Amino acid sequence: MQLKPNRDLKRVLAAASASLLALNPAQAQDAWEVDAEILYYQEQDDRVQDVSFKSLAKGTVRDDDQITLSLQYDSLTGASPTGAATQSETQTFTSASGGGTIVVPANELPLDDAFEDNRTALSGNYQHTLASGARFSNGLTFSKEYDYLHLGVNTAYAFDFDNNNRTLSVGLGIANDTIESVGGNPVPNTFVASGASTNFTTSKEDKSVVDFLIGFTQIINRRSLVQVNYSASKFDGYLNDPYKFLSVLENDGSLAAAGGGLGGLYRFENRPDSRTGHNLYVEYKYRFDNSIANLSYRFHTDNWGINSHTVESRFKWLIDAKQWLEPNIRIYSQSAADFYEPFVFDSNLPAQASSDYRLNEFTGVTVGLAYKRKLSKNNAIGFSFESYQTSGADTSIASPTGEVVTAKSTDLAASIFRLNYSFRF
Repeated sequence: MQLKPNRDLKRVLAAASASLLALNPAQAQDAWEVDAEILYYQEQDDRVQDVSFKSLAKGTVRDDDQITLSLQYDSLTGASPTGAATQSETQTFTSASGGGTIVVPANELPLDDAFEDNRTALSGNYQHTLASGARFSNGLTFSKEYDYLHLGVNTAYAFDFDNNNRTLSVGLGIANDTIESVGGNPVPNTFVASGASTNFTTSKEDKSVVDFLIGFTQIINRRSLVQVNYSASKFDGYLNDPYKFLSVLENDGSLAAAGGGLGGLYRFENRPDSRTGHNLYVEYKYRFDNSIANLSYRFHTDNWGINSHTVESRFKWLIDAKQWLEPNIRIYSQSAADFYEPFVFDSNLPAQASSDYRLNEFTGVTVGLAYKRKLSKNNAIGFSFESYQTSGADTSIASPTGEVVTAKSTDLAASIFRLNYSFRF
C-alpha cells in the first residue's frame, strides 16, 4: 500500500515563520527537545488498523542553528476496499497482488482482508541562521514500505522585516518515488478474471513530485497574528493505486461474465499520469490571558477536477501552570475526480477510471480532544482522542442502453488515539 510521505517542507516553513504565540514568557532553549508519540488508528468493521510510533528531536547547535531529526514507523493491517462494487450475488476474485482468492457474500462491500503493510520514515533538517537573522534550511526525507520507496530533498528560506512583525518564507521540495507492488504492478486497463489474475509486470514504476510553498505571517498586535500560505504540487509518473480495480457491469447492472466459467469481470484502474494541485491556506491565532484560539481554512484545486475545503478550529486552554486542554473540530469536503467511476459498463469502457472511494465526493468530520501535563520542568505527557466520520455521495450512472444503475457511497468511521511524551536535556 502506498502511504503518503510526510510533508516535511510545510513543517520546515511553518517552523521558520516563527508564527506561534507562547502562553508563557520566552525561556532559554535547552540543547535538545524530544517528542515521542504512539498512535492507534482503527476503522470500523475491522477495516484498516494502524499502530505507529513517531519521534521528533530538535537540537540547537552553533548558537542559533538547529537540527531536526524525525523517525516514524507504521504497522498496518486489516481489510481494505478493493474498488469492486457491491453486488446482489456472491463475488469471487483474486486480490490485486495475486496473493489469494477473495470470496465476498452478496450485498457486502468487497474487502481484501489480507491487507498488510509496514512503513519506516526518516527525515533530517539543518537550519542555519544568517547574520541578518534570516533562516536558511535544507532537509532530506526517506521512507520505505514493502512496495514503495520515497527519497526527497527540500530547502527553505525565511526572513523577518518591519521590526520582526512580518515574516516571509519560501521553500521547494523535490522527491522521487519507486513503486514495486507485491505480485507485480498491474497493467492499467487490463482485465482480471476471478481465479485467473494475469496482466502483471515485474518492472518498477516511478513517480516524481515537486512542491513549492510561499508563506507570509503578519503579527497584528501582541495578542494576534495571521498567516497565509500558497503552495503548488506537481506529480508525474505512475499515480495508480496498484491494488484497486473496478467491476465491469452489463447494462442492467449485473456483473459481466468473464467467460470460461471464471465468474465476474474486473478491470484494473487507470488514472492520469500527471497531477497539478494548488492550495491556499489561511490561519488566524488569538491569545487570551490563559488560552489560544486558532481558526484555519484551506482551499485545494487540481486538474483532476477535485476541489476541497477544510475548516479547522482549535482552542488551547491553560488549566494552570502545568496542564492544558485542547478541543478541536475539522470539517473537510471535496468534489469527485473527473475520472471517478464506481463501476464501468462492458459496452462502454472509458480510457481512464478509478473507483477509489477517496476520489469520490464526500464530507469528513473530525472531532477531538487533547490533554497535556508537565511532569517536571523538562518533561511532559499528553494524550488525545479523535473521532473521524465520512459521508459520501451515492452515484447514479445511465448505461449505454438507458438503464440507471446506482452505487452506494463507501462511508468510513474511524477512531484515533495518541499518547505523547516529551522531554528536554
